[in-house]
Amino acid sequence: MSKLTKSLIGIVFGLIFLVGTGIAAASPSTTQDNPLYPFKVALEKAKLAITPTEGQAAAQVELLNNRITELELLNAKIAELELNQQLEKAAEAKKAALETQLAAKKAAAQAKDDALLITDQTKKSEVLDELESSEERLNDEDENDNENEEIEVQEPEETPEPTEKPELKEQKENDENENNNED
Repeated sequence: MSKLTKSLIGIVFGLIFLVGTGIAAASPSTTQDNPLYPFKVALEKAKLAITPTEGQAAAQVELLNNRITELELLNAKIAELELNQQLEKAAEAKKAALETQLAAKKAAAQAKDDALLITDQTKKSEVLDELESSEERLNDEDENDNENEEIEVQEPEETPEPTEKPELKEQKENDENENNNED
């Protein structure tokens, strides 16, 4: 194989890898506990950088919705881990959820600021309505998270010790009495 062919094959595989990584990183299911998360954040920052000023608020609302989806996924994961008594992993997921929640609140604040810069009143109203809806979802997720923390896992009831059947108990007493009489 020639050097040119090898180079082209290498470039094609490299592009496939980068595109695949980018798609995986951009997936809504990519959360902070995923190794591809930094790629996702980098893609989002790049998208924000090339978004015109009038579109910044809508882009921030989209980021907010991404963070809320991540938060929902992390909270579901935390519940499952706690149910399975994998407390160390649950603690790591809780840390990721807290960081995601803070990022969501930051995106909401930035979206509000950016919405004020929109000159078209109709578009401004649409963005603010969507932002309000997203903030309600975020607040609902906060409430669900707080409710989950208050729920204590109930310990399984202790199984009672087996009781002897009356016939066996009588037989045992008779055997003991016989042994005592023989002495």
